[in-house]
Amino acid sequence: RLTGSSRYPARPDGFGALPDPVRDELRRRESVNSATLLLEARGHALEGRDAEAAVAVERALLADPDSVAALVISARMLAEAGRLEDARARLERAIGLDEENSGARVELATVYVLTGRVEPAIEMLRQSLSIDSEQAHVKFKLAGLLMRTGRVDEAVELLREAQAALPDDEEIRSKLVGVLT
Repeated sequence: RLTGSSRYPARPDGFGALPDPVRDELRRRESVNSATLLLEARGHALEGRDAEAAVAVERALLADPDSVAALVISARMLAEAGRLEDARARLERAIGLDEENSGARVELATVYVLTGRVEPAIEMLRQSLSIDSEQAHVKFKLAGLLMRTGRVDEAVELLREAQAALPDDEEIRSKLVGVLT
């Protein structure tokens, strides 16, 4: 960590009063480091080493606190650990940083469902579909929530759209048959 000197005094961002090109290069390297750490986290997760994956994701967030990918991945891990409010906060931050991120909205909908907030979950899934209307899995999730709230006609329409997009998906077909019979 840079502590500064008489020529380049320390600054809160840790880079001191370095010349702009040097400071910019260090920040660029941090950004690359964040992506590398996320790849490392994925490798750990694939090998079943969840603790190491969580550490790599947190290190990615330290390297780049505005990394939407790191925020979403860490939120998923927090939710799986039962830390739903922390997960919600990170997902809301991710959405604030990237308003067109449909995946963060789907993850936030899941957190809302886990906390018993079905209507906000429905709204998040609707927003996700407004960003990318071709997401069959999101239509399936939304249909399930709509059925729970008694909006069966809308749920059936979404299930039909999801089945048209994924005709071989047994789960979608089964749910649709179950609703129609």
